Amino acid sequence: MDDSNSNFTAKAIKLLNNYPLPQNRISSHVALALQQPDFMIDTHMHIFDFDALPPNYFIKRQFTAIPDVIIQQIINLIDKYKTKNQSKQKEIEKNLHRLLRTVNLGEQTEESIIIMERFFLGEMKAMLELYLDNYVPKAYTDHRERVITTPLMMDMEPGWGNTANKNYIEQINEVKLIGKDFAILPFVNLDPRRFENPITFNKKSYNLYDIFLKAFTSENLLKSKLVVGKTTPFFGVKIYPILGYKPSDERLMPIFSICEKFQIPVTTHLGGTLIIQNPEIPNTSGLASGELNQAELWLPVLKAYPKLRLNIGHFGGVTEWQLAKTGTSTKIPAVLKLMEYENVYADISYIIAEETIHDILLSYLKKPEVLKKTLYGTDYWMLMREKNFKTNILNFCKKAAKIKVNGTSIWKHISKTNPVAFYGLNINSVKPNV
Repeated sequence: MDDSNSNFTAKAIKLLNNYPLPQNRISSHVALALQQPDFMIDTHMHIFDFDALPPNYFIKRQFTAIPDVIIQQIINLIDKYKTKNQSKQKEIEKNLHRLLRTVNLGEQTEESIIIMERFFLGEMKAMLELYLDNYVPKAYTDHRERVITTPLMMDMEPGWGNTANKNYIEQINEVKLIGKDFAILPFVNLDPRRFENPITFNKKSYNLYDIFLKAFTSENLLKSKLVVGKTTPFFGVKIYPILGYKPSDERLMPIFSICEKFQIPVTTHLGGTLIIQNPEIPNTSGLASGELNQAELWLPVLKAYPKLRLNIGHFGGVTEWQLAKTGTSTKIPAVLKLMEYENVYADISYIIAEETIHDILLSYLKKPEVLKKTLYGTDYWMLMREKNFKTNILNFCKKAAKIKVNGTSIWKHISKTNPVAFYGLNINSVKPNV
């Protein structure tokens, strides 16, 4: 493995020397947004569509209220949708609409159903547009040019054992093309098991390190058989340990070394355990999936790379913030300990969809030492399982906008000032890659 590490490191350094600073790896759309007086950044959201995820296992985990027989009917409708003309597609859309409303979805609301319909029949671009039109504070809905999003990708095949309809390399290309039209800072998901289990796309094999190099390469891509010009590289890396590996996995360490050197931000999951490793997949980490959801497991990484830009996604999770009300949370103190490292932050994605933890969360954010390291994120669209998630998120934004700390609203801190600091962007010298 040493030879592979050295080879990867040399290639990565050569590649990233072309755009060595974070502001060199942004698109013209992001650069334009950063020049707006009142921009916002959602540091944790998703735009993957049905074809981007292993179908059966994912649906069963995310839509637990839908019976297997209905899931199969949905899959059959999706298969027909792809092969029919536009008039037939309209009929299939109506059938899906009716089908979803015949199912007891528990706490899933009309908002959930709208997202599900777009998820099942749309594309990643459509998922992003739905977010921009509906899930940002009102001041931004008519000003897309002010909204920067951070789509986090998921390569779930190694942890779930099911293959997505859309090849992961194809997904990377699709997200790069979306970046030609929208202000996005995409993060590529990397699973260390790809070192031994590469992806094949267009007769080319991509292992763990090849996927990183692919994501961070500015390249010409085809769109509708036309070359669209150079794309912008990906901006960060997503790690999801509870799919079956430790953050300190030796196969990931060379990547973290490069991320530290070139200020490439890394976001990790540290929240709920709905999406975990398929129990039928052998786990070689030595820990159960739930045990991999611990802040302390990042200490070996941070001791090796203390300047690493690391975001702890979900700030421990909803359950831990409920426990924080009585001072019994163990994960939140552990996350706060990690945040003592210079470049370690935590985002509040998903947890702000739970209204009952707003007060305790805001009480923490009134503390300047916590506030300065906290990032705004939604976890769109994964949070659609939560009742009234849209209303609760937007209400949190309103509350945060009304509370000032050191003369600036909490909202501005978490959605603008802190993300810029975490991403290492010098907005006074923004030089977009494309």
